[in-house]
Amino acid sequence: MQEFSYAQALEYYKDNFENFKKLNKNMFFEQDGASSHTSKKIKKLLEELFGDNLIQNAPHSPDIAYPIETLWAELKKKVKERRAKNLDELKQITIEEWNKIPKSFIQKLFKNFIKRCKKIIELNGGRLEPVYLKQIRKEAEKEEKEEKEEKKTKK
Repeated sequence: MQEFSYAQALEYYKDNFENFKKLNKNMFFEQDGASSHTSKKIKKLLEELFGDNLIQNAPHSPDIAYPIETLWAELKKKVKERRAKNLDELKQITIEEWNKIPKSFIQKLFKNFIKRCKKIIELNGGRLEPVYLKQIRKEAEKEEKEEKEEKKTKK
């Protein structure tokens, strides 16, 4: 995502961020250090929105950025497949594809995210080495298989 697009997305959700902050004063906004997230314009906007409640990670941090990066990649793939002819069509397609993303897909991403967070805590803030990521993936696949079997059994 480029700086311009990121700024637009932040501006679009600014009111929602304000509402979230009213509900939970301990809310934090976390992002990786990708170049589009660290320009002067974006830093100023994030300071206005979150002040001290901003957590900045390394660029493209695979440990923490997993859900949003995976979701973004899936949305980008689906939008690209539809080959928009102009900006208005691109916006419309993006909204349509966003709305088609199954809730189950997002739930799966966040289940995996929770496992990653627990492992990071277990490692006292350490990095998730490939061996840990593989272990988390295997556990998630096993749970998914068990859930499918349970659904079959209930039918």
